[in-house]
Amino acid sequence: MAKKRGAYNADKRDLGDVEGGGTLPGHLQVAWREVNEAQIQKKIILALRKNGGYCWKNHGSEYSAGLPDIMYLISGQLFCFEVKRDRFQPATTLQRQSLMALKEAGAITAIVWDLDQAIQVLTDQGVWKKALNRPRGRPKKEGGNNNNGKE
Repeated sequence: MAKKRGAYNADKRDLGDVEGGGTLPGHLQVAWREVNEAQIQKKIILALRKNGGYCWKNHGSEYSAGLPDIMYLISGQLFCFEVKRDRFQPATTLQRQSLMALKEAGAITAIVWDLDQAIQVLTDQGVWKKALNRPRGRPKKEGGNNNNGKE
């Protein structure tokens, strides 16, 4: 069975160049699943659609080669996001050229590898609605004391 590129191999626990060298004890080893670009894109698109505006994904074809993965139009401003699986995966020359051309035409462009980065770009431009950043769960009661108004 072939190992996926970048996936953690649970059978090989040697960390080699880690400070101190060697292998971590079993209770400190964490297996992780590789997250692919499509999963990251889906998260970003769902959040953008909740924020309002118009969002679409460019599907790779010979006619759209190099175009950013996600394009988002809100308040008259076009945002173009090229999504990468991780921060060390470079954009192709064609992708960089497309992003530069879109930027010169007035779009806001960014290469992102998670939802938080896309939100930061939108926040910096003032188009991210704060309501989406609210914490989940029940809101805490104001005042903090539990004496029913008696002092």
